[in-house]
Amino acid sequence: MRFNEPEVLWIFKAISDRDRYRISVDNDCISIDERIDEENDEWDTVYVFDNYGQDLIVQLFNYIGCNADLV
Repeated sequence: MRFNEPEVLWIFKAISDRDRYRISVDNDCISIDERIDEENDEWDTVYVFDNYGQDLIVQLFNYIGCNADLV
């Protein structure tokens, strides 16, 4: 279970520009949101991850170099 190329690119965008992007975590969805209005703190979803919950955690661990799997 690995991240695809768009997921990696969006993660790096969120890391490199924390004022412009945030990661929103819901119980059934993880997305990257872009700030559209700083004054009113308004955000718009620009990317939705294919996985969430346990699956995304396994992907993250594998991405940072661990040997992770669902059991």
